[in-house]
Amino acid sequence: MRIWGSPGHYVQGNNVSEKVRMYANRFGKKHLYIVDDFLMKMFNEKVAITYADENDFQAITFAGIISHSNIAKAASKCNKADVVIGFGGGKTIDV
Repeated sequence: MRIWGSPGHYVQGNNVSEKVRMYANRFGKKHLYIVDDFLMKMFNEKVAITYADENDFQAITFAGIISHSNIAKAASKCNKADVVIGFGGGKTIDV
């Protein structure tokens, strides 16, 4: 038997970071971004600025290994969100 888990939706492509808010709004209005620590500068420059008129988003960084304790630490930083978006590579999406 093989079991494979994946995100409900996966988006990548040119300039997608400028459009991620519009896409996420299809699923809810309060967005939580889990961002690779080395991409936070790009996140702030491309995504966070699209929320200049609202504060209905939260961004936390994730760096490290995937473990129950690290996932629990990330979850403890999260406020209530309708949509969770992984912004970065595999580990960030795994969280």
